[in-house]
Amino acid sequence: MTGEVPRQVPPGPRVFVNRESELTRVDHLLDGARNQTSTIVLAGLPGTGKTSLAHKAVEGRQWSGGELFVRYGDGDIVSVADALAASLRALGVHNDAIPASLAERTGLYRTRTAGRPTLVVLDDVTDPAQVTPLVPSAPGSVVLVTSTGQLGELRLDGAEVIDVQPLDESDAVRLLRELSDERVDAEPDAAVRLVRECGGLPVAVRLMAARLIARRSLTIGELVTEVADERRGLAPFTGRGHDVTAPFTVAYRQLSEPAARMYRLLGVVPCVDVSAEIAAQITDTDGAKVLDELVVAGLVQDDMGGRYRMHSLVRRHAKESALSDEPDVERADAVFRVVDHLCQTAALADRAVLGKGRYRCTSHDRLPTGEGDPFDGDDGRDVALRWLEAERGNLAAAIRACPEQGWPNAAWQLAEAATALYVTNRYLVDWIDTSEIGARAASVAERPDAEARLRSFMSRPLTELGELPRARAELDAAFSLTRNGNDARLLASIHEMDGRWHTAAGDHDAAAAAFDRAIEVFGGEGDARGVAFTTYFLGCARQRAGSLDTARDTFERALDPIRAQNEPRMLGRALISLAEVHVSLGDETRARSLLEEAISVLVERPFHQAQAYERLAEIAVRAGDRVLAREYLRSARDRYHGLGSARADQVERRLIELSEL
Repeated sequence: MTGEVPRQVPPGPRVFVNRESELTRVDHLLDGARNQTSTIVLAGLPGTGKTSLAHKAVEGRQWSGGELFVRYGDGDIVSVADALAASLRALGVHNDAIPASLAERTGLYRTRTAGRPTLVVLDDVTDPAQVTPLVPSAPGSVVLVTSTGQLGELRLDGAEVIDVQPLDESDAVRLLRELSDERVDAEPDAAVRLVRECGGLPVAVRLMAARLIARRSLTIGELVTEVADERRGLAPFTGRGHDVTAPFTVAYRQLSEPAARMYRLLGVVPCVDVSAEIAAQITDTDGAKVLDELVVAGLVQDDMGGRYRMHSLVRRHAKESALSDEPDVERADAVFRVVDHLCQTAALADRAVLGKGRYRCTSHDRLPTGEGDPFDGDDGRDVALRWLEAERGNLAAAIRACPEQGWPNAAWQLAEAATALYVTNRYLVDWIDTSEIGARAASVAERPDAEARLRSFMSRPLTELGELPRARAELDAAFSLTRNGNDARLLASIHEMDGRWHTAAGDHDAAAAAFDRAIEVFGGEGDARGVAFTTYFLGCARQRAGSLDTARDTFERALDPIRAQNEPRMLGRALISLAEVHVSLGDETRARSLLEEAISVLVERPFHQAQAYERLAEIAVRAGDRVLAREYLRSARDRYHGLGSARADQVERRLIELSEL
């Protein structure tokens, strides 16, 4: 595996007080994790500083295998399988080498973490099942978990659980002093009363310190009075018997009107975090400037990299403030602006990633081009994928929120566009969940075409995950929905998905029949892309059925149409498949020529290049040229290794076997 060792854990807070007993215990456990993998759980109420404690505990330490960070809270990661995909990618595994199933991903993850100790920080865990698959294999590895629950099952498995309580008064006062100034020493009694009002929660104490810094003339006693006055009318979150929402109210009341409005609306928009770009959509202002004011006030956290997020308690308060201070129509308009922005930009990203010729139910006729398209340019596909990845949590949140807002069309359009991310970066569970929501929304919107499209979409990740009965049910539903329709391209695309399902089920004759139907319809609609790619899939079905002459002729028929689509990945796959058929038919000279062409075509697709090198090695072995075979295998091994694929070890074993002959 190549690439940098991941260092994903954010640094600890600049000011951090006490927690000496907790830090000492964590340090002891970290130091003792030399001959085994240790799991440490930091458990406590929201706002007690568990995440800051976790970051502080590992600050300055490095693990030779790297440090991974997964945030489960607020919908950032919606499944363990997709958390594994993100972690494998951080460990250098290429998308093409990430397997489909949870079991396979877990196995590859354990393989990739077997060589060197690795730290994994899992933030905001709610279920032990979110932890176990991400435990590294190498002795000396550590899994550090933060959770509002005790996660008793992990304790039974040997995890050490450390309770993180609110700060006691002396430590809370000390934190206030470190974050503010000499007024704490000048008004010690008032300082004690203030931290009592904060319930000992660091998140609330930090807000009060930010308030003091912002107003140098404000006394702590006056601030205590403000907090007491603001406690009325808010649903409290109880910490040590105090309503700790009051400090948030004080901070909120001192914001400028643009920042106060942004704060309120951040509590209601369907976003797990925001960029300045999205913030500008929320209030139609300078997003970066307003976010900076919220960061200074302590109400928003700057996660670096241009992303901003709210603590869960602050978000709860912001939503309450919006419900009381923001008119219904303004709240709805803000949500609409964010969803509309996500819809339009996701559609542009989808177009950049999967191409203009792909069939879609969402109309792209009015999408901008050229300067109006943020993904226009030679690197547009990569830029679009980065945007989709950054907005992944927001896309899922928006898809869930749209039906509740009465916007079913936006829900299914977002679900269709988000597929570009899911299919590329292998987020199979996200793909299934959002497609299901989108399909139900399309039904409400009386768009049977969109529902059929999304249900047929859903069959792909379900098939990859081995859930064939459910995938079959989705395809049957899609066919039923198109029975009275007149969208031939949609029907052809469902036949294509049907062929893939029959291929996975092992019924290659049925798969070939489905692909034949798709090709006929695509051809009638003038869809050259659909004809080209489905002809390739038909060749694969014929090859698996053992009809080699027919498979050869089918692949040959597919080559030129695929070339015309300028899709190197598909062309390379077709060349490799055709070469395999020629090998089986005894024409290894033609096979070698096809494989060499495939390698030249697949310069940016090393996974498929490695497959071509493996096939060339097989040909060389049969020809008795073990030296050339080993050269090809080394090329394949190096590419697999660079992608983090488990296949590298298998090729290495084959190299050893050849050396011993």
